[in-house]
Amino acid sequence: MAAKFSTIERTPEYIYHKALVNRAENRPLDALELLRSAVERAPEKPEYRAELASLYADLGSMRQSDELVLEALSKGENRQQFLYQLALNRMAERDLPRALHSLELFRQRDPENDEASMLSEQIRWHIWMENTWQRGTRRAGDMMDRACTALRDGDAARASALAREVKRRIPEWKHADAVHAAAQMSLGKDDRAFELAMDAARGAEVSVRALVLSAQVMIGLGRTAEAVSMLRQAAQMAADDVDIWMCIRSLALMELHQDAEALTRRAVADKPFDRWFLHAHAVALAKVGKSLDEAAKCWERILRIDPEDGVAWHCHEQAAEGTLDRASLRYEYKLPHRAEERWARELVMLHQAGEADVRRRWREDIACRRQIRWALGSESVPLRMLALSLLQMADSPEAGRTLRERLMARDVSVEERNLLMHRLMADGAGAISPDVEYATPEEWIFSDDDVDLEDFTIGERQAMRYTAQVIDDMYGLRTFPSIVMLYAAYRGLVPRTDDPLTDTEPLCAALALLHLKRIGKDANAGETARAFGCTRRRTAYYASRILHVIQGVIVTDEDL
Repeated sequence: MAAKFSTIERTPEYIYHKALVNRAENRPLDALELLRSAVERAPEKPEYRAELASLYADLGSMRQSDELVLEALSKGENRQQFLYQLALNRMAERDLPRALHSLELFRQRDPENDEASMLSEQIRWHIWMENTWQRGTRRAGDMMDRACTALRDGDAARASALAREVKRRIPEWKHADAVHAAAQMSLGKDDRAFELAMDAARGAEVSVRALVLSAQVMIGLGRTAEAVSMLRQAAQMAADDVDIWMCIRSLALMELHQDAEALTRRAVADKPFDRWFLHAHAVALAKVGKSLDEAAKCWERILRIDPEDGVAWHCHEQAAEGTLDRASLRYEYKLPHRAEERWARELVMLHQAGEADVRRRWREDIACRRQIRWALGSESVPLRMLALSLLQMADSPEAGRTLRERLMARDVSVEERNLLMHRLMADGAGAISPDVEYATPEEWIFSDDDVDLEDFTIGERQAMRYTAQVIDDMYGLRTFPSIVMLYAAYRGLVPRTDDPLTDTEPLCAALALLHLKRIGKDANAGETARAFGCTRRRTAYYASRILHVIQGVIVTDEDL
C-alpha cells in the first residue's frame, strides 16, 4: 500500500497539485520546491512553468521569472498567459511603459478580458500622474543633480547657488538645505553649514533623504551625537526600499550595527523573501555578535528560492564551516572583497581553459554556475562581459535562457548587447535559419518608442524604421526593436569611418533578410532585394558582411 502511494506521489500531476495547495495555504517556499520538481519531471507542460514563473515573481525573483516567461514567448507557448505574467513582472519592477506594452499585446488577442483592461487603465493613469508631477519638478530635480555633481567635483560655490535656487522653487524640499549645508561646509563656513543642516532635519516636511544628508554634514563637522540622532530618526521614518537602503548604508558607515539590525529586521518582516534585505539582516546579525546559525537562516531562505545564488551560498558555507569573517561582510549584496578577487581570477582561468572545460563545468558543477551568475550581476562591465562569454561557451538551454533574459534587462550596456547578439543568432551557416530555442522575443518586450536610438545617426534611424515598415507591409509583423538590436550588434563592431556598407537600400534589405531568416520566414535575397529596390547581389553581399562581422562566419550567395 505504501509503495503504491509513493508511486502516485511522484507523478508530476500530483506534485503540481500539491504545490498549488501549499501556495494557497501560504507556504510559498514549499510550493516553489514542488513546482520546480514538477517542471523538471514534465517540461512539456507550459502551465507548470507559468505557475512557477508566477511564484518566482511573487517571491521577488524577477530574473528567474523572466527567464521562464521569455523562453515560453520565444517558443510561442501559451502566449496569452505568459504575456500577462510579463506585464505583472514589469509592474513589480515599476517599469510601467513596458508593462503597458505587454498588456496591450495581450488585449489585442483577448480584447474582452476585463481584468487586463482595468489594469491597463490603471497603468495609464499612473503614467499620466507621474508625468504631470514630473513637469513641475523635473527642472528642480535636474538642478539638484547638478548641485550634487558640482559638490563632488569640488565646485562648492556652484553647488551652493544651485541648492538655493531649488529651495526657492520648491520650499518643501528639505534635502536642498542639506546639500546647501554640505556646500557651505566645503567653503569653510561651518557655522552656516551647521545651521542649514539643523534646519533640514526639522519640521513637518523633513524627509529621510534630508536627514541622511544632514547627518553626513554633521559627521564632517565632528558633531557625532547630532549625526547619530538624525540617522536614528531617519531609520524610524524609512518606509520604501530606497529610503531604507539609504539608512542602512549610513548606519553601516557609522558602525551603528544595532540600529541596522533593527531596521533590517523590520524590512524583512515586511518583505520576507527580498534577498537584499535578507542578506543585510544576516550581516547585521553577524556584526552585532549574534550566533552565525541565526544569520545563516537568512541565507538559507535565499538559497531555497535560488540555489545558484553565489553571494548567499558563499556566506552560508563560510558560516556553516565556522570560517566566516564577520568584519569582512558587506551590507550591500556583494561578496567580501577577497572572495570577489578570488572568484574573478577563477573565472578568468576557466575562460582560458577553453570551451570543453566550460561546458563540462557548467553542466556538472553548481559552484561554477554560481560564480558565473554572480559575475553576471556584478557592477563591473568587464566582469559581466566575461560572464556572458562563459555563458556563450556553456552552450546549454539553461545558459540560453539566462542570455535571453540579460538582453532584455533595462540596465544592459551597449557592449553586453552587442555580445549577446552574437549568441542569440545561431552559429555558423545556421545563423540565417530559425533557431527557436534561442530566438529573442524583442517584439514582446519593447514598444517602438521604448527602443534606445541615441547612438545612431538620423540616417541610420530612418533606415531601420524603413526596414521595419517594409517588413510590416510584406508580412504584417512588428519588427522594429529586433531590427535595431541586429544593426546595433553590427554597428558596435564596425566604426562608421571603416564601414563599407554605405548604401541605404541594400543595407535595409540585408537587415530585413537576416531578420526574416532568423524568425523562420521563407525569404530569399532576390525577393527581399526587389521589395527594397536594389539588386540581389548587393543584398547578399551586405547580409554576408553583417553576419561575418557579428559571428565570424562566411556565408555564400547560395545560402541567402
